[in-house]
Amino acid sequence: RRGPDGAGSVYVAYPGGFWNADTYTAMANAGMLLGRITDPNLPCVLPVTHPYQLGAQGLGSTVSLATAKACIDNAILDGTVCSMYTHAVGKDAANWTVSDFVELLVYWNARRSLLPAITIHDYYQLQSGPVRVPA
Repeated sequence: RRGPDGAGSVYVAYPGGFWNADTYTAMANAGMLLGRITDPNLPCVLPVTHPYQLGAQGLGSTVSLATAKACIDNAILDGTVCSMYTHAVGKDAANWTVSDFVELLVYWNARRSLLPAITIHDYYQLQSGPVRVPA
């Protein structure tokens, strides 16, 4: 999503998920709206409590399929957002297998009427009211 001046994005996923106090200053000075870190213990909730520190569950070799499915189930039960990310699937041992990723997508697809896929822009817009999510 482009910024109001049409240049650059107003949302960021921090390289390596790393951030510090200087990151917040830089984000504010650049007019950024949201920043995603790699901490699954910081849920994406509304209203946003810290816009530059949105947590997400990484899908890597240390995260089981059951854990990822639980993220979906918990978001449905709690009315929260299940934010996940991955950099590659099936590329090497540090990534999820293609079969586990496909199984996760099938699992989510069966529940997507309860937990639709949204973009980071949709998430930001949810702060001011409902958004229309394509079926």
